[in-house]
Amino acid sequence: MVELAYSASFHVMATKRSRRRNRFRFDCGDLSMLTHSARHGASATTSRNMMPATKKHFLGTFLRSRIVALYLRGIYYPMKGLRILIGGATGFVGSQLVTHLSENYPSIEVRALTRNRNSEKAISLDSLNGVTVIEGDYGDRESLEAAASGVDRAYVACSNSANQNELECNFIDACQSQGASRIIKISTLRFLCRENGPGHGRLHYQIEQHLSGVGIGHAIVHPSYYFQSLLYFAEPIKAGVLPQLLGEMKLNMVDCRDIAQFSAALLTCSDEEFARFDGSHIEIEGPENLGGDDWVNHLRQVGVDVQYARILPEQFKEGLIAGGVPEDVATNITDVHRCFHEGSADISSIFPMSGLIDLPGAPTRLRRFASFVKEVAPILKKL
Repeated sequence: MVELAYSASFHVMATKRSRRRNRFRFDCGDLSMLTHSARHGASATTSRNMMPATKKHFLGTFLRSRIVALYLRGIYYPMKGLRILIGGATGFVGSQLVTHLSENYPSIEVRALTRNRNSEKAISLDSLNGVTVIEGDYGDRESLEAAASGVDRAYVACSNSANQNELECNFIDACQSQGASRIIKISTLRFLCRENGPGHGRLHYQIEQHLSGVGIGHAIVHPSYYFQSLLYFAEPIKAGVLPQLLGEMKLNMVDCRDIAQFSAALLTCSDEEFARFDGSHIEIEGPENLGGDDWVNHLRQVGVDVQYARILPEQFKEGLIAGGVPEDVATNITDVHRCFHEGSADISSIFPMSGLIDLPGAPTRLRRFASFVKEVAPILKKL
């Protein structure tokens, strides 16, 4: 019955995700209060005449140290005039990265590259403070060089197209020719990125090799499976079934908003801070190890009535094609998921997460799947 429901309802469709933005809960009012207390050595409710000198000195020193710590964590960013180009600005991570930079790094100029500046998402990004949307195409080297002119650093990501390697290498070369000094690339699971890797893993490997050879400071980020990938299956979920080619594999899924924040930290940190990450492969995983049954349980807890369907590779591929995915791309995606289905994927970490968490501006706590599911439940419930 589950397979029949799957065959009838699997229309892979990108669904508008929640526009809820993640913000630092800290504002100028908080800083003013801390600064006042630090200067006068007393809290807002305690007279300095009522407090012993040693306590006043301790409190003042403590508050001043907290202000410095907040400053170093990137709440106030001192580097003025920094220009950052975001390739793939309307994508899952790219759009969140543009928004995060705008909201938390007001002195930075952000250029958001998109193929269509008149799209709804591009217009939304163009309205953000410090953001300029620039039209360009990964296949058009001239447009890429114009977009990269005068930028200091760049971020590159691209959809999993059959010529993804060519497109991203065009972007990298354009940035290199225009003098960019740092590129952060979003890749895929590290295990997949090898010369004979499955699906788009092989293409990412080729891009990574090219990036390593152009002489630009760089870091390659390998996120685990995104929470937001669940939204590609919105239509079958509404019909009561979640079809997946995971087998018994469990993944430490991660929210793309956390990846965006990590990417922002890597893009904005000083050269001295970035030195320990330069040329490295950084795998970022979420805090929870979850499989298909776990996904379904979380969905049911927020009122989404759904069953988990363990399907076969050919069914998975046919479903992708039926949903409008080009056949070559559907083949690549299926080959990647086949590794999960067969249990051959090695998802061990490459770079210690603790090193990245210490970076100014990086998230100290990653989002939980339950919170994400609660956000998107309204668009996954049956009509």
